[in-house]
Amino acid sequence: MNSPLESKRGHSLYSGTLAEVELALATAPGREQFVEQLKAAYQARHDGELPEPQEISSWEGTLPRLVDALRDLPAAAKAMSVLLEFALPDDELGRRVDVLLVGRDAGGQERVLVIELKGWAAVLPPLTPEQQRLRTVFIHGQERKHPVPQVLEYQYDLQYHNSAVLERRAAVSCAAYLPNLPGSLLDVGGRSLESVFYSGQKQAQAFARFVQEQVGHGAATQLTGQLDHSAVVWQAGSAQAVSDAVTLALRGDRPYELTPQQREVARRIWQSVTDHSRGRQLILVPGDPGTGKTAVALQLLLSASDNFTQRSKMGEPDQGQYVKLVIPGAFLSATIRAAVPFEHGPHTALLNRLLGYPGGMREGTIPLVLCDEAHRIANGKLRQVVNSGRTVVLFYDEYQVIDPNEGQDLLNLLEQVRQGASNYEGIPVTVIDGLPQQMRCRSPSYVAWARALIRNEPVSTAVKDYELNFFDDPADLEQHVQQRGGRLLAGFCWPWSRVPEVREVVIGSWQRPWNPAPRPVGQPQDHAQVRWMKGEDFREHIGCIYTAQGVEFEHAGVIWGNDVVWRTDHWEVRVAENRFGAFQRVAGRLKDPRTSPQQRQQLEQSALRCLLNIYYVLLTRGKQSTSLHFTDQETARHVRACWEAAQF
Repeated sequence: MNSPLESKRGHSLYSGTLAEVELALATAPGREQFVEQLKAAYQARHDGELPEPQEISSWEGTLPRLVDALRDLPAAAKAMSVLLEFALPDDELGRRVDVLLVGRDAGGQERVLVIELKGWAAVLPPLTPEQQRLRTVFIHGQERKHPVPQVLEYQYDLQYHNSAVLERRAAVSCAAYLPNLPGSLLDVGGRSLESVFYSGQKQAQAFARFVQEQVGHGAATQLTGQLDHSAVVWQAGSAQAVSDAVTLALRGDRPYELTPQQREVARRIWQSVTDHSRGRQLILVPGDPGTGKTAVALQLLLSASDNFTQRSKMGEPDQGQYVKLVIPGAFLSATIRAAVPFEHGPHTALLNRLLGYPGGMREGTIPLVLCDEAHRIANGKLRQVVNSGRTVVLFYDEYQVIDPNEGQDLLNLLEQVRQGASNYEGIPVTVIDGLPQQMRCRSPSYVAWARALIRNEPVSTAVKDYELNFFDDPADLEQHVQQRGGRLLAGFCWPWSRVPEVREVVIGSWQRPWNPAPRPVGQPQDHAQVRWMKGEDFREHIGCIYTAQGVEFEHAGVIWGNDVVWRTDHWEVRVAENRFGAFQRVAGRLKDPRTSPQQRQQLEQSALRCLLNIYYVLLTRGKQSTSLHFTDQETARHVRACWEAAQF
């Protein structure tokens, strides 16, 4: 029998025949040894990290049930190959397929059968049409992705982008198998799932017949070996498919029409992209909230797709993946992904590859990498993004760095550029500004005032065409904002249990719940941000920075907590008052006696900058007015004095 450790250099934790797996799992000691080998292979691949308990549970319980279902297949069928925990090549999302079965059908065609295994024994409560539309199910009170869309995504990725499958012209099919679940899950999106979904003991025989039909007529040893060391490819014609997919997902009724200033910025960037004499380059595009950074990035994505489509039509060969859109923020990425139904196989697979972090690619292999919200790139990831493209464009707003775990590499780069640096690790750097003044808040002078406030700088111009109100009582603040149809926002200074009706924002006798928790999957309108913004059921819910970033209201209310306070002549950080995990970890390090004075100063400065940026974002969500309540009175007096100083 093959040891899982022998496959650790490939994409799977284990590769062997069905007969070998049967033999390994035939006895209790054999099953225990097999699971231990899988755990060892997992640790070898993940630098000693242990697999999650649910994965071990699947290997111990669900995998043997799969093998038992196939036990009565004829001996010839058991020559099919079994690949366990197959990591999709170069996948920055870290997706892994539970089981690949590789063999031939009755006509001798090489085939790959993708299997999603679930050990679920119950789906509670019963599925509803709402859950069908969202492609989710509830398991023990937790919302999970429906296994059929999940396994279809894996099938599409292998079918359209796997080098071994394309080179050998193999066919790819899929199935979800839930041996412990009686009955069946409801349909998803109106599509019949009978051919890909099997559950319970009653469907075990039907599942076995499907497996035999697909891959049970002979071994495909060469395909198996190539799969385990395969790569991502973009086959001929993918340029047209990318253009179609991007258009379908983004263009719609053409919501991203650019202003003249935005078009000029896009033109200058595109000119740099198409000037191949420049070699590798890094382009920095700063912009305030609402200046159109996302719109320009999406237009460039479409331009790249259209450009390469035309080259493809003229007979030029595709040269692999040629454009990548990196979106660290979850909401915009979810919006784009959800715009394409999962049944659109080529488009779904392409969008999964177009969006996210470039992963596992050689330096400079993608001609164009666009990164929107670059201020949200996780610390340590900037180099990965920059090194993946020949031309990399970063769209950013340094005043929206709101997490100590994000944006610090970008801030360091910007500081170096300000001091005269002209390259980043040997790559020439160009700054292209010119985006218009922010288009959300209707008073640029108010935005300048808010920025001066958090910078602790004097106000140089009067604020015009904006209303700022102060309330001592949060109930009065709420009534005022709701009468105007606005929403309340707050610093993250209260606990959040993710239970919608728990009133955790407590100020004296006034209590309100936080905004609804995010759903794992679904349409854009089901994202927590949109549900809170537009749902009448959430009018009294308080939004936090993570739902407020990127949106705006005509009128907004802000509760300023105790995590940043004004003392005498400066801002002070009270990082322990903020309940977000990243700041709690900073607070823990500040208490640690092993933290040096220099480290302590750096931690406090980083946390202070992030928390002030959070309140800057919250202060600029209202287009016409913002109303404020402070839990710290000295801070309230200071902000009111700064506002009065700007009324001249």
